[in-house]
Amino acid sequence: MAGTVSAMVRCRQRHSLPPAPRRRYPAEVSTSSPLGRLVRGWLPPLVVAAVVVFVYHRQTLLSGLDLVQSVENDSLFIGYVLEHWHRVLGGAVAWHSPQMYHPVPQTLGNSDVLLGLALPYHLLRFAGLDPFTSLNVTTALITLLTFASCYLLLRRFFGLSVLACCAGAAFFAMSHPRFTQQVHVQLQFLCLAPLTLWAALHVLRDGARTGPWRLLLVACAGGVSLALQLATAIYIAWFLVLLLALLLLLGLGARPFRRQLLVLLRARWHVLLGALVLTALLAWPVLQLYLRFPIRWSYEAIVQHIPTPLNLVSMTRESVVWGSLLDGLTPAGADTALGVGLVFGLAWLAAVLLAARWLAVRALRKPPAEERSGELDAVALAHLLLLASLLLVLIGLRYGERFSPWWLVYHAAPGAGGIRVVARLTLLLSLPVALAGAMGLDRCLALARARLGAWPARAAAGLVVAAFCLGLAEQAGTMMTYSGAARFARLAQLSKKVMPTCPAFLFKHAPLPESTQAGFSEEAYLEVNPDLQQQWRGSAWRHYDKRGRHQCRFVCDRAIWTAIRLHLEAMWVSALVGVPTLNGYSARHPEGWPFHNLACDGFDRGLKEWLARQAPLSRPCVVQVPLAVKSTTRERGR
Repeated sequence: MAGTVSAMVRCRQRHSLPPAPRRRYPAEVSTSSPLGRLVRGWLPPLVVAAVVVFVYHRQTLLSGLDLVQSVENDSLFIGYVLEHWHRVLGGAVAWHSPQMYHPVPQTLGNSDVLLGLALPYHLLRFAGLDPFTSLNVTTALITLLTFASCYLLLRRFFGLSVLACCAGAAFFAMSHPRFTQQVHVQLQFLCLAPLTLWAALHVLRDGARTGPWRLLLVACAGGVSLALQLATAIYIAWFLVLLLALLLLLGLGARPFRRQLLVLLRARWHVLLGALVLTALLAWPVLQLYLRFPIRWSYEAIVQHIPTPLNLVSMTRESVVWGSLLDGLTPAGADTALGVGLVFGLAWLAAVLLAARWLAVRALRKPPAEERSGELDAVALAHLLLLASLLLVLIGLRYGERFSPWWLVYHAAPGAGGIRVVARLTLLLSLPVALAGAMGLDRCLALARARLGAWPARAAAGLVVAAFCLGLAEQAGTMMTYSGAARFARLAQLSKKVMPTCPAFLFKHAPLPESTQAGFSEEAYLEVNPDLQQQWRGSAWRHYDKRGRHQCRFVCDRAIWTAIRLHLEAMWVSALVGVPTLNGYSARHPEGWPFHNLACDGFDRGLKEWLARQAPLSRPCVVQVPLAVKSTTRERGR
């Protein structure tokens, strides 16, 4: 009996963990005065957050919330989906069926669902703001929340200094990869990524020591934030899951991680299973929408959007600091650029090398006695996160014309076929880079205080802070803007053309001037119809006159642009007047939808076929709309 008890005691000691280490916050916020603690602990991040929001949205703020910092077509679509959610929360329409592509139901999943952006937008619209002002305030609020969530991750979990956390959070909120993706407003929604990562790292570090109910709360909070991220921008959620999977895979190479993970699974498997089930239940309605119209790009279509190693230093032509210097030297474009600037790029590279050394030591040699307890602290998890970010970059690069490790991800990972622009992984990569920069700044300041005198330490700290301020300045760039008030005035004018008694309506254009031979451009026609270039070069007008009109072929890029713009305007009018429209625009179109070209001779025939296919369907009110004047302007960032 005594032997059995002794064996049980030894087993318990073998599979238990020591108490959680007491979190040590930096000394500069430790003060006897509560007011001093409040000022020194919270005033700097509040000031830095205000500066970040102003710099990032300076054109919008300086215009009195009129200018929208984005490309007009994409932001019009995002605004329409948000306006749809505003009507949903007001009880006017079904949540999964915007009133476009009438009468096809459940078309919300044709693109990102945008639920996370819809919540603040609805409150602003409910408060009486117009749609475009609400959109501007929503994007500024998301930037503020992005800064706050990253600051809390760096401060509360990794225990870095206030100054270091401000620098890292400022980089994450205004990083150049996020800046260049302002054309896709949904990709600005990064504020939940640090919270999801915080919950995952907390479970890995403290899960076995935490009570089951508290652990369930933390795990469920991470699952809810991941589900909401999926319901807002699927790219960010997918890359976040991939990054966590790589972190888990690399962690298996470290003895403390393996032991702690085994103890966690044995002691709290039922809690983790419950959180996983809750996450799946919350994500399932959105996944159903995405799966209703599934999309899987061919690898040939994806490989051109996979960045090369040279793209690691590309900051795009929009960069104020590096754009003109790197133009022509590196492939520059938001769909392939991975650059994060010189300062933060070097900080990330140095941190990754130190993390690789840390993992190699723990994987190859026997750990000392003090490390055999299995304790896994925040520093170890930071090293694993940095190595996971390196592995993500190496996998997401193209070496040569076609070879890339992404081919394995494309064929093995669920949902990878729907990820076309692989370079967007740099949006999530900005979080480990922010961590590396904050840790580097914290370490440099600590070394200056420890090894130098008072005045030399202050001088060295000033130089380090100035270098990181330069790193933040590297993130600035130029912006595309247009007037939200002018656009809303045009939409209000178009709304008068649709009678509320119409069962549905359809906007169409008058024939374009290029429909006559005098205004026809063979080069433009062959450029937008590449399948005709070999056979019809020299006689493109004859093809268009005899076949292209009836096939609804586009005659130039402007014809495509005007068709997309008119579809977006019709969708907005539908949301404003409450009448469904046959127009539509999204990443995917319903099968057989015939209205890609609204100025072709086969328009009436396509309308009859659509009505017959969707019977019984009353004939819609067809409204001819004059061509819109492009109102997007380009301004240099100040």
